[in-house]
Amino acid sequence: MSRKITVVLVDDDPGGLRIMVELISREFPKVSVVTYLSGRELMAKLDPSALPLIIIMDYDLSRAKDWLKGDTYTKRVKTAHPGVRVIGCCASNDAEDLARRKNAFLSAGADGFIEKEAGVEAFLAEIEKWLPEAL
Repeated sequence: MSRKITVVLVDDDPGGLRIMVELISREFPKVSVVTYLSGRELMAKLDPSALPLIIIMDYDLSRAKDWLKGDTYTKRVKTAHPGVRVIGCCASNDAEDLARRKNAFLSAGADGFIEKEAGVEAFLAEIEKWLPEAL
């Protein structure tokens, strides 16, 4: 029996989550998508017996009153569950800030990084990179 493929999205923007869920569900119909509005919620509900294949983690989760950043949660996930792929995701109008956030994710153990402004194709390509080929 094959493992159920789950992608978890962690973002404090409900509208953004809805768009990402729609994109993933349309492009990868066999993938189950779970959403959380904060890293705190992710850590409380992450089930070691049913780990997701991929977690896409936003950097700034402050709208959910979560004052830790996505790189902190990335490090916690990767320390506890090194087989889970974590992809950092964020937006910034400042190139230096964006580079700093990307570096923070990668230094925390993230397996990849997506700029929110990079477009739908880049978003889906980064996810597809980590999905089994038979999917």
